[in-house]
Amino acid sequence: MLSSLAINLFTELSKNKTIIAACDSGTKHNGKPDCIATYGITILHHDSIDTLIKFAAEWKANHQSGKKSNSTFQDSVEVYNYNGVVSKNIDAYGLECLSSLRKYKRDDGSEAKLSVFDFTEATPTISRGELTALNVLLDKISEECLDGNVIILSDSQYTINTVDTWSRKWFKDPAKSILCEKANLDLVASTQAKLDILRRERKVTLEHVRSHKKPPNIDTDPMDWIKWYVNDRADMLAGIKLSELKN
Repeated sequence: MLSSLAINLFTELSKNKTIIAACDSGTKHNGKPDCIATYGITILHHDSIDTLIKFAAEWKANHQSGKKSNSTFQDSVEVYNYNGVVSKNIDAYGLECLSSLRKYKRDDGSEAKLSVFDFTEATPTISRGELTALNVLLDKISEECLDGNVIILSDSQYTINTVDTWSRKWFKDPAKSILCEKANLDLVASTQAKLDILRRERKVTLEHVRSHKKPPNIDTDPMDWIKWYVNDRADMLAGIKLSELKN
C-alpha cells in the first residue's frame, strides 16, 4: 500500500494531466574530433490514477524486497520513450531564429559576425547532446499533442540556464554579451524558440535534478520519487543508445 500522501499527489497529477518529462545525454570521446553523443527522453502523461497507483505500489513492493522492478506503466498511463544520436548538422531552425543577429555592431562600432553561419556541421559534445535532448523533447510533446502543464527535468544546469536565462540576455544585447563568442548558438536559439511557443498555451517549467541518485522514499516524498523515476529512465535510454554505438 502507498501512503495517503502519495495517493493524494498522484491523484492530483492525474486530475490535472500534468506532464513530467526528462531528457539526458551521453557521450564517448567528449571534446575530441571523433566524439559521438546520444540523447534519451522520457515523457510521462498519465490520465488513469488507478494505473499509476498500481504501478507505484508494485514498484514499492519490489524495492522493499530487494527485487529489481519489472513493473511498467500500462493502459491509459502513457510513457513516451525516445533515444537517438546527436546530429552533426547545424540546426537550420536555429539559424533562422538568429538571422537578425547574424551581424551586429560592437560597442566600439566595429562589425561582429556569428561564425555559426559559416559552418554546416559541428562536432557533437556533451553540451550539444543535452541541448538536443531538450530540443527533441519539446518537439515530441507538440507532435504527440499532449495537453497539460509540463515539468521538464534535466541534470544539465548548463542547458537550463543557457536556454532560459543567459541567452535571453545575450540576444537582447549581443554587443555587451559578446554573442559572437558563445557556443552552440544554433541549438540554443532553436530550443528557446520552441520552449517559448509551447509556453504560449501552457505552463512549462524547467527544473534541474541530480542524476544517479538512489530513489527517494515514495511514501514521504512521492513527487521527488516520480521525478527520479522519469529522469532515471531518460538517463538509461541515453546510455543504451551509447552502448549500441560502442558495440
